[in-house]
Amino acid sequence: MLMKSTLSTEEKVQSFIHAHLLSITDIDTICTTLGISKSYLHRLFVQELGQTPQKYISRLRLEKATELLRSGYYPVSRIS
Repeated sequence: MLMKSTLSTEEKVQSFIHAHLLSITDIDTICTTLGISKSYLHRLFVQELGQTPQKYISRLRLEKATELLRSGYYPVSRIS
């Protein structure tokens, strides 16, 4: 299987967000790390995903918390 050698900006951003989901404190971190402007990031997400980057990150965090709660392995206080 051949690997795609170059990722689109959208794929790079999503990959970064997934890899650093719990440590991202603000959108500036993403923009600085990937060398893109906040307005471009916002426009990209709204056009491609129909939501802002912050809503996307919040949704991913909620999905992860739901997954952890359902597993029953961690107490609620640890997940929150």
